Amino acid sequence: MDALLPTLYFGRPIVAWQGRFAPDTALRLMQQYRVTHTFLFPTALKALMKAVPRPREAYRLQLRAVMSAGEAVGDAVFAWCRDALGVVVNEMFGQTEINYIVGNCGRHVDARGRVQSGWPARPGSMGRAYPGHRVAVIDDDGRECPRGVPGDVAVHRLDVHGQPDPVFFLGYWRNPEATRAKFTGDPQASWCRTGDTALMDDDGY
Repeated sequence: MDALLPTLYFGRPIVAWQGRFAPDTALRLMQQYRVTHTFLFPTALKALMKAVPRPREAYRLQLRAVMSAGEAVGDAVFAWCRDALGVVVNEMFGQTEINYIVGNCGRHVDARGRVQSGWPARPGSMGRAYPGHRVAVIDDDGRECPRGVPGDVAVHRLDVHGQPDPVFFLGYWRNPEATRAKFTGDPQASWCRTGDTALMDDDGY
């Protein structure tokens, strides 16, 4: 639904395939339907890199953006996407409970419909907080860690405008205790822990 609904909202076609992932099939579909944007897990990118090291020599691709999440992309895959596919892979981070809230983005459209420059992808980094979300690295006591200090990736229930962030889950089914344990305080106005460890640099990556 993350891909389907936004694509339909903006009036764009979306290509779906029923079956196991196969590098040649994926590249053939991208060529046949002139795919410009795609989401591929790092495992799929690794399979493409191994099976078809030079895809643009065998296929006429029109890719403009590739997004990836689920595990670290890694330096080798990052470089292959840039050099062999001709696109810089945009790595993302999120969870079922909060959707994607961190990632890389070459450019974005603001609330007034204006195209704004984003932030370049950096190898080894999952990116920066997407606009509107409050994302931090926090310690065991729920306090924000200094830059460069590892901690728990957390997303605040309230967005940068002080409003409830709409990406949040409502709660765990029939388990209010687990829902409360996910937050540092009031589930309606505190940090939600992801359980993943990271650090943030001075540029917010």
